[in-house]
Amino acid sequence: MKKIIFLIAFIVFTFSIKAQDSIVKLNEKNVLNESCEKKNSSQINNSKKTVFIKTTSDSDIQPTQEVWKKEIEKYSELRKVNSLEESELIFEFRIKRAIGEARVSVIVYRTSDNKELWKSKKYRGTANIYNRMGASLHGIRKCISKGIIPSLECGNF
Repeated sequence: MKKIIFLIAFIVFTFSIKAQDSIVKLNEKNVLNESCEKKNSSQINNSKKTVFIKTTSDSDIQPTQEVWKKEIEKYSELRKVNSLEESELIFEFRIKRAIGEARVSVIVYRTSDNKELWKSKKYRGTANIYNRMGASLHGIRKCISKGIIPSLECGNF
């Protein structure tokens, strides 16, 4: 009988701890979303940001301009330009490849004063059928969709 009571108490305790963890995580997400919403409401700008894209000298791959244009212009917030003078922002990508995967990161600069505005974490791309077996293309897509676009929407740059 004691074992059954102990088991029930353990189960109740475990569920209450998991519930508290999920409440904390929800509160953290709400705080993040509220701060993002505050920036958005104070910085409403419906125009597209013009970007110039380059890769670092130590990058293992240099995607073509057509690839960059296709990936950037999937998002209504951005428009790729071919010259530095026309752009508002510079995206400097670093792409490192290994067998079957790639690590992609980006640093965003303001064109006018070359000031670093934002730096992403490294995004891991894997070779799969959805990105034509290109790990670097998958990493670029993840870097843009999970890094650049959410930061742009929050007003980080």
